[in-house]
Amino acid sequence: MSEIVFASSNAQESRRISRRVKVGELRLLRPRVYTSNLKDESAQIVRRNLALILGQLYPDALISHRSALEGGTLAGPDIYLSYLYTKKIAWPGFTVHLLAGPKPLESDRPHLGKLRLSSRPRALLENMALWLDLWVETRS
Repeated sequence: MSEIVFASSNAQESRRISRRVKVGELRLLRPRVYTSNLKDESAQIVRRNLALILGQLYPDALISHRSALEGGTLAGPDIYLSYLYTKKIAWPGFTVHLLAGPKPLESDRPHLGKLRLSSRPRALLENMALWLDLWVETRS
């Protein structure tokens, strides 16, 4: 049995997960993310399974900005992903920054399951764009 279980849109599977939570076989880590590991701390479980979790919740997300320059290791405490929308999500021990941006390009290679990694030129441009935005804000 996998340590991580994801919520399902399938009604039968959803009921099965609910029953497992009620009898204490699963516990909620985050909305739509459960674990069968009832011993370890949530932060440890999430850290071990981070790429799997992020890939499932944000399919085809792109490890970008500073996270890409750090080699896509998802080391945190701040993790940057380019995705369909902008949102900041607090997790135990780190923060995921979803940043609205273009979808992955052919030069952005597959990395860590369902995630992709910004190419080096793209990562440099992403970081320069953030710096430029901050610079313009201070000038206004």
